[in-house]
Amino acid sequence: MDADESKSNEILESQMWSYSRFERYLIESGMVNETWMDDVFRPYMKRSMLHLSRMAYSKLLNHPRVYALYGVDFMLDDKMNLWFLEMTSSPAMQATTKEKGNIQGKMQQDIFDIQYALLYEADLDEVVSKTGFEWVIDGRKAGEERYCGLISLNCF
Repeated sequence: MDADESKSNEILESQMWSYSRFERYLIESGMVNETWMDDVFRPYMKRSMLHLSRMAYSKLLNHPRVYALYGVDFMLDDKMNLWFLEMTSSPAMQATTKEKGNIQGKMQQDIFDIQYALLYEADLDEVVSKTGFEWVIDGRKAGEERYCGLISLNCF
């Protein structure tokens, strides 16, 4: 492997981190405390995803046994503010790095588990709780409950 190829591989490896790797980096860098990801970042990310979903809801296929995969890019600035960059209907699914391949492989398995749960009428809540997915909108519920505690009705 020559120096250019080595540098290219290094750049690729730095492009996608797992959630836990990102959390370790922020904590080790002294940028956040140990509970920041669960107490601040994850709820904020979920609320952002909910609002994005609600904005696009009329354009989404609304069928209980069908899913669509969207890619959402965010940026975190040096003050820990989360910025939405884009939402795409055809996210890139190439395993350009080992970590990205692991993340995408787990995601695909989770999607299949959820799809089979829907197809065979398994306990969907139990299946989802064992995946890397979290509820943002639950179409089986009505009113404020539909939004999984992320927003209140005064947001409407």
